[in-house]
Amino acid sequence: MQLKFYLDKPRQEKSPIILSIAFKSQRLKCGTGVVIPISAWDSDKQHVKRSYTDALLFNDSLDTLRSEVKKIYNMMELSRVEWNKESLKDFKKRIDHFRNPKKEVSVKQVSVDFKATLQDFNDNYITSKGIRPKDSTMKGYRTLLKHLEEFEVAKEYPLCFESITPEFYKQFVNYLYNEGLTDNAAGKYIKNIIVFLRYTQEKGLHTTEYYKDFEVMQRDADAIANTKEELDAIEKVDLSFSKALDDSRNMYLLQIYSSGIRYSDFTQLEPEHFHFDINRIIFHSLKTRQLLRIPITRKMKAILAKYPDLKLPFISNQKQNENIKKVCKLAGITEPIILSRHKGKDRIDRIIPKYQAIGTHTARRTFITLSLKMGVPRGLLKKTTGHVDDRSFDKYDKLSAEMACEAVENVWQ
Repeated sequence: MQLKFYLDKPRQEKSPIILSIAFKSQRLKCGTGVVIPISAWDSDKQHVKRSYTDALLFNDSLDTLRSEVKKIYNMMELSRVEWNKESLKDFKKRIDHFRNPKKEVSVKQVSVDFKATLQDFNDNYITSKGIRPKDSTMKGYRTLLKHLEEFEVAKEYPLCFESITPEFYKQFVNYLYNEGLTDNAAGKYIKNIIVFLRYTQEKGLHTTEYYKDFEVMQRDADAIANTKEELDAIEKVDLSFSKALDDSRNMYLLQIYSSGIRYSDFTQLEPEHFHFDINRIIFHSLKTRQLLRIPITRKMKAILAKYPDLKLPFISNQKQNENIKKVCKLAGITEPIILSRHKGKDRIDRIIPKYQAIGTHTARRTFITLSLKMGVPRGLLKKTTGHVDDRSFDKYDKLSAEMACEAVENVWQ
């Protein structure tokens, strides 16, 4: 779409400013209500010259009109309008209605397709910082769309922007609970709905405000971390019968010793990130874009020596989780633990052997928990783990009940 302002009568002393609109081989023009001396017009900048009286007011009016025309066009595009003489006429009426809201203008109502807009959002969303989120993030929106489509059929609840109300929130959350989702899982979908609705409202596609009061359900996850004794057992367990498990064991320990960095960051490490002359791994975090500096410790060197070319045997997060559970079971990490999940007011407890709860995310919590226990200051720890705020760091900083008992015992024995 191309928008251009120009003088309607450039040979006269004063001239109205006209907006030219061109898109998809279509072209139309509309008035702006701005009339100025031709000498006050800057055709290159498409603005009234700053030296002219009321230039700020006129330029603000032009910019607002330009922005509104884009919003009207986007709304009609997302509603899958077929561009012809009738729709062009309606487009012009909408612009005229914006310019003269008190004037009676018959405008054909266009209902923006909620699900089609969500699909378009999933395909093309760029953040306000100009960044396309990771595919793993956008996958949440694809799954959200699937849940919404199934919800619409199951509950016979027609989805459109206008139907996203407190009643929708109540019914959709209950639907997610009935599908087996916990507070944290359901809360992620509510969070995604809020992001989507805020984005589309900024684009002028709807005026609903109810979503701003939606609660994002979130419960602290159970803090599962390995103890020092468990790490020793993982290091010593004989895995000579399986190279795959041996590699997964090495990568799990290396992730822990690499300051417990996120698995997504860990698996992006290349040989050039290792600087043995200064004993550091230096790279940018995928999630926060922070420059991280990780010390290369003696334990890390012992593992890296097994891969002299530094081509580390990374596998998918899912496969690594499967393998490390097997490794921990073989290492004897089988004590029963209680895992709690919440669905609204209900708490669901499960008793499982500990190895079943261990995965790549456990590496991050293990490093933080053991580092704090050994006296590493929180502030310094955050700089190596890549946490940007205390709130996110506190989710991992959960000292075990046994550690709390040890602290009290040392004081009162």
